[in-house]
Amino acid sequence: MISRGVTASLMILLCFGAVDAGRGAENGPSGLAGRAQTWPAGPMFHGVPGGTGRYFDWYQYFGEHKLEAGQQLELSFVIIPFDDPGYGTTVVGLDADGGGTFVALIFHRGLLNQQLAYNPTDWNSVRALLDFSSQSYSLTLNGATAGPFRFLKASESVQAFRVNYSGPGWLGWFDSVVLSGGDEILLRVDFDGSLPGPQSLCLG
Repeated sequence: MISRGVTASLMILLCFGAVDAGRGAENGPSGLAGRAQTWPAGPMFHGVPGGTGRYFDWYQYFGEHKLEAGQQLELSFVIIPFDDPGYGTTVVGLDADGGGTFVALIFHRGLLNQQLAYNPTDWNSVRALLDFSSQSYSLTLNGATAGPFRFLKASESVQAFRVNYSGPGWLGWFDSVVLSGGDEILLRVDFDGSLPGPQSLCLG
């Protein structure tokens, strides 16, 4: 568990995602995007040729918000998962009060949560609808749907957005991260007018 305001390593650079990550992609950004670069992790990946790999962490704390039964949240973002030949895993998650991750969207070997196929080399539009009554969420990826998926643990709150990667990949791309409930925006990172908070940044 990563404590509040601390990450192991994060580099998100402002780049023209439409240029460097695929202009004209249906789900791609129209302005700036976040370019996420991994860091060497050493001999810790047994399934990776050579036994070495890389890692990336982004932890975005935005304050504790209590949720009641019947309330819903929506998490949306666009992503090009980290570039690798299928050995690595990109995880996008939400943490509850106390730091426990209760939602984890797992991008691995071309599938999101082992059910929905994503494009590994182009932008993917993701939406997760969280229901705190059923303690579950549904997924929409590039128009295809799946779920419900149970929360990893019971939760009545949310306090942080996180991205974790481990594997041989070097680069991933993110944009248009929004977490909302009703008329309230809990988190917005669009890399144009809103950037990752300083507490989430560590350049090694």
